[in-house]
Amino acid sequence: MLTLQSVAKEFSLPEEVILQQSLKAFLVREISLIEAEIAQLRERYTLVWPNQLKQAISEGRIVAHPAWEDYIDWQNSIEAMESIRSLLTESESSTPIRPAFYPETAR
Repeated sequence: MLTLQSVAKEFSLPEEVILQQSLKAFLVREISLIEAEIAQLRERYTLVWPNQLKQAISEGRIVAHPAWEDYIDWQNSIEAMESIRSLLTESESSTPIRPAFYPETAR
């Protein structure tokens, strides 16, 4: 079974380092997934920003359903990315520094 302790032992690193790097990797992956969703919306509507979609809906250039739900999702996705980026920025100032030297047993 994969555990924090077994990975830390395998790489001869403190558990805190493994945990911090894992959390960062998770958050970066979440940003990538959100960016992919936003890219799909941009392609679907050939627009760059959610406010452009809102305006197109208001002007009747795009049918409101399901575009209005997509607009809300797009806005929420941007807010989620900002929150995640804030967490990453916050972690930069409090993350233990990764050791520069790894014992020969580390992979």
